[in-house]
Amino acid sequence: MGESVGSTVSLPIYEAPDDYEPGEEDVDLGYVLLISNNEFPLGKWPPVPTELDADFEGLKTFLSHDFIGKIPHENLIALKNPTTTEVLSALDDLRRKIPKDGFLVIYLATHIITINAANKEFPNETAYFAFRNSIWAPRKHVETMDTCIPLTTMAEYVNALPCREKTFLINFALAPPQRKTLFTAAKLVYPPEDFAARLSNECHCPVLTSCANGFAATYYAK
Repeated sequence: MGESVGSTVSLPIYEAPDDYEPGEEDVDLGYVLLISNNEFPLGKWPPVPTELDADFEGLKTFLSHDFIGKIPHENLIALKNPTTTEVLSALDDLRRKIPKDGFLVIYLATHIITINAANKEFPNETAYFAFRNSIWAPRKHVETMDTCIPLTTMAEYVNALPCREKTFLINFALAPPQRKTLFTAAKLVYPPEDFAARLSNECHCPVLTSCANGFAATYYAK
């Protein structure tokens, strides 16, 4: 403030100003689950932008910082390149830990895929979360479904959490391919059109999504 246009002001990021007052927020009730996955060794998955690594580390630092996010370190769970089992286990652990008057933010950066094929357990399911153990198997849709987390299952675990206030922040990392075709692809690396609305409705919470589009907009998983 008060500086002329064109001047630069360097403000410390990790040090509080001398007159900073922490405030009276109930930050001890806040919980964060950070999940970022950019390793897909099983099958021909498209790459994930390397910027997601910086996002993951930055969120982990700032959300638990003493005067920025203020989330207690013990209340922040950070999973880098987890398996589907590790993701569901983390949600199950939170179910036993988070209080009813607490709040939870789930940040999730990974591939979210569409599979237009019958799922015996969830016949109407089309949206799946992919993680490190997920398999992209050409023409073997059941193998891919079995190694991803269906949206229905994710919602079941989130709804089992005792806290009422929850928010999803989701970054899926591939724009839809610009490809003209006479048929609907059985499987593609992009969520269904109703993905965010379904997740919000089934988890009874806000869902904010973004897409790192453009970097591989013409990629089409075969």
